[in-house]
Amino acid sequence: RRTPQWGVTAPPVFMAITAAAGGDWVQVDAGAAIVQLQLAAYALGLGCCWIGAFDHAAADRILQLSAGMRTVYLVAVGYPAESPVRDDIGGDGEVGYYLDAADILHVPKYTVDAITDWR
Repeated sequence: RRTPQWGVTAPPVFMAITAAAGGDWVQVDAGAAIVQLQLAAYALGLGCCWIGAFDHAAADRILQLSAGMRTVYLVAVGYPAESPVRDDIGGDGEVGYYLDAADILHVPKYTVDAITDWR
């Protein structure tokens, strides 16, 4: 029910995080870049959504990337139209986003303890 419509409810900006194909550190470097982008956007009152589930080949084609480059992630940026609720979950919790009876978006996130093995 939250499918964006271009020019109406879709984020006005999508940032493409690109990298040269291959390399052990591509995901780490991309993640570090995205976190910094999200922190800067938040400081300006903007919302972001880090997107990994998209048609990578189509994005590469649309962006006309040079040979050897690929789209790793997209980041949607815009002014938030709602205030989602973060639900802390354990290691076996359900990660799917959902709308409750009051039409509020819930975003489950693992707690630090759920993903960390302290020794």
